[in-house]
Amino acid sequence: MAHLDAGADPRHAIARGLFVARPLRKGRSLFEEIAGRLELHPGSSHLVLGGIGSGKTTQLLMAEKRLAENHDCTALYIDVSLHQDISKLRPQTLLALAGLRLAERLDPGSRIALKQPLARLRELAHGYGYFETDYSAYGPPDDDEPPEPDDEPPEPPTVYRHVPPLITPPTVKSEKTPWNETAESLRVIHDSLAARTPHVILMLDSMDRIVDPTGFENAVAEDLAILGKLRIGAVMVGPATLLYGTHRPIARLFDQMHVVTTPDPEDRTEREFLLRVLSTRAPAGLLSAEGSARLVHLSGGVLRDLVGIARNAGEEAYLSGDESIAENHADAAGEEFGRTLLLGLDSSELAKLQVVRTQGQFIYTTDKDLALLITGRVLEYRSGRAVRYAVHPTIQGLLAQLAGET
Repeated sequence: MAHLDAGADPRHAIARGLFVARPLRKGRSLFEEIAGRLELHPGSSHLVLGGIGSGKTTQLLMAEKRLAENHDCTALYIDVSLHQDISKLRPQTLLALAGLRLAERLDPGSRIALKQPLARLRELAHGYGYFETDYSAYGPPDDDEPPEPDDEPPEPPTVYRHVPPLITPPTVKSEKTPWNETAESLRVIHDSLAARTPHVILMLDSMDRIVDPTGFENAVAEDLAILGKLRIGAVMVGPATLLYGTHRPIARLFDQMHVVTTPDPEDRTEREFLLRVLSTRAPAGLLSAEGSARLVHLSGGVLRDLVGIARNAGEEAYLSGDESIAENHADAAGEEFGRTLLLGLDSSELAKLQVVRTQGQFIYTTDKDLALLITGRVLEYRSGRAVRYAVHPTIQGLLAQLAGET
């Protein structure tokens, strides 16, 4: 059952051979598309968007794995959320993180040669302080009483100045620090690595957790420009809200945008892909054919939900004394999952979900509407230019009950 842990680190699934490729364009997976573009244009920037649980992290890790096979590239995956309070991300933070992580790749001789810039980068990243004379303590001259000739001016006090860090863990306040020094430190490290691997590519994850798209733009725009000047490639996971409304122009900061779409269980090819995901992860004999098909339907194609509901269905089967997951076990797990999805919704949100359920239409006009899409209560399926919407299958029956239909 450990293979059905939806919250497990995707790196463990890849290492155990549990990754299942999903062909998208001309038989290529998304990670192959991204890695191939970076092999052709190593200094390009790429934005990856998709809903919660759609597999964005796995795609980044697989792209990193493929690029690592290219001896001309240094591919570096960075989960930004492990180092930085995402809500306080600001210009220069990504540059500082990149510089510190790239410094780990330097050989001992290079570290000695770059001792001074490395020390300065650590100061910028983690904060530093210095003493200076406070001449303002003299104050303005007193015109009414000129000083006696023998009076010596008092010594101005010495004060301690603190420059806050660029990398801001939770609860630590952040203020502006000169960005040009950070960029210069990164340049020096990059140049030192270039002799060994000429191309550096950063895989920057978890920034889809930034709630405000404008905040995302403010935090990354300057850093992207610097990375471009240094010809450092970047693959960045961004907030899914950049796909919609007035925020779409932010994607133009990047050379290319990639969308991790939700597999549509109504499409035969996509349904077969979802069944392969289940069969690859589930222990032999755990899944019946009917149970597998039901789990795929209940997941709505969301990979994280597919794995999570399958795990809960497996527990249902075990507690019932059954050896394999049947439709009734899947339904019980799906109902529990659906009730959780409906928690905390107000009457206007429930009304919007009823419209999607009965009419298949979803027109977002408020932030609450958009939140229904971002949180996976409303699912969006894209096939070429065609787009269709549906409520998550686990809440369809519950919504019908609320509407008095059953």
